[in-house]
Amino acid sequence: IQMAAPMNELDTVKHPMLLYDQSRQYKTFVHYVEPKENKNKDDEDDGNKDDDGGGYMKLARWIDKAGVTGELGQTGGTKAYFYSRLTKTTTNKNVNDILSIYIQELAPPQDW
Repeated sequence: IQMAAPMNELDTVKHPMLLYDQSRQYKTFVHYVEPKENKNKDDEDDGNKDDDGGGYMKLARWIDKAGVTGELGQTGGTKAYFYSRLTKTTTNKNVNDILSIYIQELAPPQDW
């Protein structure tokens, strides 16, 4: 997962992170999700902390802590490698790919 480099030292925008596999056959973006204001105790618990941004902040903390720069150096952002798995499900004649990312520990850095 690659986190974009800030545009400048004043850039505090939570830019989408690029999630991709080695072949780049699978790629998508991870977006920050604003916490709900005034969440009712009866609201369904999604398992995320209120300030987690839908998991975005946990990924960002891992990448900040242990990430490496890519081919473009710091200008291209920072990335970290995570364990993941792809599950295919079929519902109503549609095939869906569900990508699960293990975020409790990082995978070793790769040379790709």
